[in-house]
Amino acid sequence: MRDNARTLEFRHTLTIGGDTLSYHETTVLEIYGTRFDHTDQNELVRRQ
Repeated sequence: MRDNARTLEFRHTLTIGGDTLSYHETTVLEIYGTRFDHTDQNELVRRQ
């Protein structure tokens, strides 16, 4: 699969505010000629 896959695009947004840090990222892949968008997001909150 390594020889038949490649990353076409990567977008990453980081947001920091108060006691939170959040991110949203999308990786656009092409695997065996088919395009896939993989999206991931999460939020971290500082605990007191």
